[in-house]
Amino acid sequence: MKKFNTILSIQSLKRICAPIGYILLLMLVYRPSAGAQCANDVTPPVAVCDADITLDVPPVGSITVEEIDIDDGSYDLCSTQSGLQFFIEEGPLSPTPPATTQLSFTSAQAGPHTLYLWVIDSVGNAANCATNVVINNCQASPVMVCNDMVQVALGPFDCAYEFVPSDMLEGGPYCNYFTYLVELDPNPSGPGTPSPSITFGLADTGQHIMKVLCLETGNACWGTVIIKDVIPPVAVCEVMLDLVLDPPAISTDTLTVFEVDDGSYDNCSAVEYAIQVLDTSMQSLGPFAPYFVFDAGMAGNYWAVLRVTDHAGNTSTCITAVSLEAPVTPRTIEGVVFSDANDDCTYQDLQETGLAGWVVRATGLSTGEIFEANTDAQGHYQMSFPAMDQQYNLALAAPYNYGWLGCPTTYLIDFSNPATGDTVEQNISVHLDQECPLMFVDIATPKIRPCFPGTYYLSYANASAQSISNTYIEVVLDPALAFQSSSIPEIDLGNNEYRFATGTLAPGESGMFSINFTVNCNVQPGATHCSEAHIYPDTLCPDVPLWSGANVEVEGRCTNDTVFLTIRNTGAGANAQPLEFVVVEDVLMREMNTFSLGSGQEITLTPIEGNGATFRLSAQQEPGHPYGGMPSVAVEGCGGFTQGMVMLFQNNNANPFISVFCRENTAAYDPNDKQAVPRGYDDEHWIEPNVPIDYMVRFQNTGTDTAFKVVIVDTLSALLDAKRVRPGSASHPYSFELLDDHILQFTFESILLPDSNTNLEASQGFVQFSIPQMPGNPDGSLITNSAAIYFDFNVPVITNETYHTVGQNFILVSANDPAPGAGTMLVYPNPATDRVWFAPENTQGKSLQFVLTDANGRKVMEQSVAQWPFMLERRSLNSGTYFYHFSDRNSSLYYSGKIMIK
Repeated sequence: MKKFNTILSIQSLKRICAPIGYILLLMLVYRPSAGAQCANDVTPPVAVCDADITLDVPPVGSITVEEIDIDDGSYDLCSTQSGLQFFIEEGPLSPTPPATTQLSFTSAQAGPHTLYLWVIDSVGNAANCATNVVINNCQASPVMVCNDMVQVALGPFDCAYEFVPSDMLEGGPYCNYFTYLVELDPNPSGPGTPSPSITFGLADTGQHIMKVLCLETGNACWGTVIIKDVIPPVAVCEVMLDLVLDPPAISTDTLTVFEVDDGSYDNCSAVEYAIQVLDTSMQSLGPFAPYFVFDAGMAGNYWAVLRVTDHAGNTSTCITAVSLEAPVTPRTIEGVVFSDANDDCTYQDLQETGLAGWVVRATGLSTGEIFEANTDAQGHYQMSFPAMDQQYNLALAAPYNYGWLGCPTTYLIDFSNPATGDTVEQNISVHLDQECPLMFVDIATPKIRPCFPGTYYLSYANASAQSISNTYIEVVLDPALAFQSSSIPEIDLGNNEYRFATGTLAPGESGMFSINFTVNCNVQPGATHCSEAHIYPDTLCPDVPLWSGANVEVEGRCTNDTVFLTIRNTGAGANAQPLEFVVVEDVLMREMNTFSLGSGQEITLTPIEGNGATFRLSAQQEPGHPYGGMPSVAVEGCGGFTQGMVMLFQNNNANPFISVFCRENTAAYDPNDKQAVPRGYDDEHWIEPNVPIDYMVRFQNTGTDTAFKVVIVDTLSALLDAKRVRPGSASHPYSFELLDDHILQFTFESILLPDSNTNLEASQGFVQFSIPQMPGNPDGSLITNSAAIYFDFNVPVITNETYHTVGQNFILVSANDPAPGAGTMLVYPNPATDRVWFAPENTQGKSLQFVLTDANGRKVMEQSVAQWPFMLERRSLNSGTYFYHFSDRNSSLYYSGKIMIK
């Protein structure tokens, strides 16, 4: 920047139309007259040199440097520019000005040189400055080469580009002692008008031919230049617009691009405008257009997207919040929430009872606005609200499947039909047990980590049509877990068992609470921890047809490295017939037999020496039992440890009064996943038909801000009975809906889930539910499942996919123990129902003696076998475990093992 020793006088100051933030000052600048200051001028001029000059010199001849090449604006306060004299010299600097005005250099002088510029004013005052000049040897290329194609973008501010010869030339060298010119779209039939540079503007956009000419040699080359405007316009929107349909006679309001625009512009051209209107869920209400028409039924909040397009098709967008107010008639939804005594989904005023204190929720399908109402003492509800949506989803804010056997949990309320009017009546059916004091309880935790705290979450509900007083829940914690606190008062019963009073529960009433615990630091990594919750009173309905009243329960424990397994009948009646039980060692069937117990009786199976395997006892429940299932218990870590066996099979109790939750301890936790129990046997995840599956969806807010609402949507396989789904415990209160008979939706309203960077523990949550299979799923059926997790209005997070294969007889039996050299023997199927095949590997035509004994060592069959494979018919054999032996005529044992007959 050049500075002048002058006096500035502001003659006038005027604000003109300029960009915001800039003021144009119109100033008159003058120098003082040559008065007293210049009468005796002794001040030298100011010498200003151009810095760092590089010049090419030809191989033959020389190049001349003049003083004008070095001067960069030298001046004097008292002399005019024409009154100044300029001289140059090469260093070292002389004490007085030289007489030379130019210097010549040849290729022999290539290299750096220091040149001095002398400036002398009209009275002889002198000053000088220095600059560095580099002389390069340059052998110009005899041939000029132009780029085939060059693309040029017009500037972002002045919509221009100054094109020079070097923009087009390639190869070289092209020495600066030659003069190069450019010519746009040269005239092929006549002389052109080449120039040192060409400035392109908006009118030049497109494709052109560019010629580059060397003036001294007459050489030339040609290429194509494409001039583009690639700078998009700047879209500027109003921040917010409020539209009001007033007076009421005005039924529409047109929003135009000019109302949304707040000064959009482009660097080169005029722009075209279009707008698109979105609802609050960012769904488009139409294509881009010059305007959008709102009608009175569209009152609410919207987004208007302004698209700005320049002449080249470059676009930019901005967004404006739009609020539309319109005088509308309130709409009303009313009805009765009732206990559906006959399960026909229809309210019968005189026969069925309304339910008090239930929350009914209507959600607008377009705006997402939520309205709620509570039922009164007669079960009646009524809600009125502005007509912001044409359609609403109506449901109960309840955490369980109140539709149950086919009645809906969600109702579509449609006001779009004029015949509907402004009031809709919708009764809501709730399935409650009309005969039994039925209650549910569920317990779960998303993680168990050694030496860390954890939390169990419990949910409970009265699923009967009667009030139940003096309810309480007893919880037995796994021995490795130490109780710390709970969200409701507890009573310590000893032996890690606690009681929690839950009071009187009205029909359909539900609740939840939590238990905080710590995990022992010395637990075996990967060990399974099982805790049980039992809600009381747990009266079983006595009037169940074809049920004897027997109730089968099982128990397992490890004492002194010995496994003890017990079956007991805690019901009021005896077993009507012998029932089966199975003992599995890890994944191999160890024993199958029958039992029959009177009321209050129990049987302890033969103790098993612990060897580190996991032993599981499963017993058949009494036929006709109200809740069915197959009671089971697993004993892990007795006399050693084998990881991962407990969760392969079902652990939870089919009895709704009892919930058993098992989880392996882990050191890591992966959020936003889906888990299933039982996991299933082997890589195919085999489970038997009719075995229910417990699913857990875990979620975490990994975003950067608080999540206000979380919705989990789970589309179920057709192999699962969605109408019988049982929602369970969760980390936060939620409401449940069954959509389209196979889609589960869990909604966590106002969950206020912080992001994981702010609070890692509080950013997590989960929900658990249990669902039975469809009856009669064929063997080989594949049940897959995943869930979508929505955090506010973000795209969903999709969990991993779980899978199970339905089958039978997939648990293997340790079938045979061959003698050395005898080879293996295939025994199949095992377990069996009608016949068993024995196929030895190395019989070599031998005739072997077959002997079969029962579990008590009694011989039940013997015969000689010469034809292989050998088939054993069941005939009169009872269900149970049998041991076989194959030996030769010398009584040498070849094969032995066991089979199981169902």
